[in-house]
Amino acid sequence: MNVGTGTAPTALVMRSKAPILTAVVGAILRHRLPLVAVWFAYCCWSAVSVGNDWIWFSWGSDLLFGQHHPAPLFHTSAQAAGGLHVYANYIFLQMGPLSLLPAQVLRHLGPFDGLYAATAFIGLLGFGAYAALDRIAVRARPGKTSSAKATSLVAGLALAPCWGQVAGGYSHLDDAMALSLAVAAYVALRRDRSVLAGALLGAAVASKTWAIPFLALCFVPAGYRRKLVSFAIAWAVTAVAWLPFLIADPHTTRLGDLGLIESLGSTLRVFGISHITHPGALRMSQFVLGFALALLMVRRGHPEAVLLVGMASRLMLEPMTFTYYTGGLVFAAVAFDLLVWRRPLPIMTAITWLYMLALSNYVTDPYDRAWLRLAATAGAVLVALGVALRANARPQVAAVRDVEPRAVGAAA
Repeated sequence: MNVGTGTAPTALVMRSKAPILTAVVGAILRHRLPLVAVWFAYCCWSAVSVGNDWIWFSWGSDLLFGQHHPAPLFHTSAQAAGGLHVYANYIFLQMGPLSLLPAQVLRHLGPFDGLYAATAFIGLLGFGAYAALDRIAVRARPGKTSSAKATSLVAGLALAPCWGQVAGGYSHLDDAMALSLAVAAYVALRRDRSVLAGALLGAAVASKTWAIPFLALCFVPAGYRRKLVSFAIAWAVTAVAWLPFLIADPHTTRLGDLGLIESLGSTLRVFGISHITHPGALRMSQFVLGFALALLMVRRGHPEAVLLVGMASRLMLEPMTFTYYTGGLVFAAVAFDLLVWRRPLPIMTAITWLYMLALSNYVTDPYDRAWLRLAATAGAVLVALGVALRANARPQVAAVRDVEPRAVGAAA
């Protein structure tokens, strides 16, 4: 022992501090969900913008339930019938009918037509879906729970400000419902409840039509009969939501003909497309590409990647560039990191988060922004394809089996 240099006392101090540090880290990981919840609440609340897109949900639910008053920005068509004619007469209302049901309640809660109540509700949807992913990720790695908890904590902290744009910045209830219902459907599949999963996926499409690629999750259950039943249930729920409008007014189909305003920073500019002449065909292309990629993920045993390829393929062909779109992409990246990659650090989440940060603060040239969007979305799809197409892809059914036999038995 070298008394003069104090090596032994220094080592002793370091050894005494190690258990304290370990205990602090352990406490943080154990309480990760409350910590992320507080951060979620702050990010959603601080992002609230009075006069955001919530006005369309408030006004749309008014019209659906028979109220008729001047429309914001569209005064000339304000006297057209609402109710089951609402989508035929007001084609700029692009949210699904299911999302207008909670909007009808929320708009009566508090000032600004329930804006703060809507922000809180959307924030809860996002956090609840994240908490479900966290629970699955931790249980799926029984030998590495600390690593899974750390990955989840970092991913949740990164997701919160992005989800704040969905909840407070734009208050897009339809997008939040579509994503959270898709996560709920995946949870149902893990519990071997394929009919419930189909109903939840149908509800997701009834909330927002871009959720159609998520219907690929209906093909996860074992056996062709169960797959078809789940798929049929999904479309039945979708039909229940949309058919009354189509029967009451066939002009409801005009929703797909809404003129799309192409942003200068859209990825379509990279392909030389500067004017959308057939908006319906473009939307159909998004649905077909997203569903094909999602179905491939399911066939290769990675249904957890459906959210990522569904969101990324949609944004890859999206003419508009609203910030809240990226919030959905980051959410899908969190699901991919927690359930597919399972690395110590949420790499895909970090990449999409940095992409959103760059778009918001650093990249100003529209053409550069278009290339950055293309790189991020196409890159996400390629990574998912690389994981799915590798030789040791997991079996389809095993990919969604709950690790707790008791939970499976209770749900059977």
